[in-house]
Amino acid sequence: MMKRRGFTLIELLIVLVVIGVLSSITVVVYDRCVNSAKLAEAIENMGSIAFRQKIHFQEHGEYFEAYSEEEFQEVGMDLEFTNFAYSTRARGAGFVVRAVATVSFGSGAGDGFEFADGAWVAGEDNCAIYQNMLPEGG
Repeated sequence: MMKRRGFTLIELLIVLVVIGVLSSITVVVYDRCVNSAKLAEAIENMGSIAFRQKIHFQEHGEYFEAYSEEEFQEVGMDLEFTNFAYSTRARGAGFVVRAVATVSFGSGAGDGFEFADGAWVAGEDNCAIYQNMLPEGG
């Protein structure tokens, strides 16, 4: 009677396939978590810009325009343009804050969001987030 030593080739291949499937699932979940964190950072930064716009309006009676890191630093904001490029300007009675992705999020072209009438809707630019802000009572 022959004693079995080690694993057969089929058993090793099955283990390799299972490990491959598990690792591919893990990579997809990790990418989603990283992208969610980047989007959350952009939304937080946009909220900070909106807050700074309101303060600037109260102090100077007008909204500021900023399209680069240097222009944001001039109004006392230290934003990193690592994943998104931010801009803000007056629009109508209020102002608009915009963040456009500078890196790929891997989910395809045309992804974006716009904040209008209290709901997020699809945006027009690739990986862009807009947030329309009106002054209080306006």
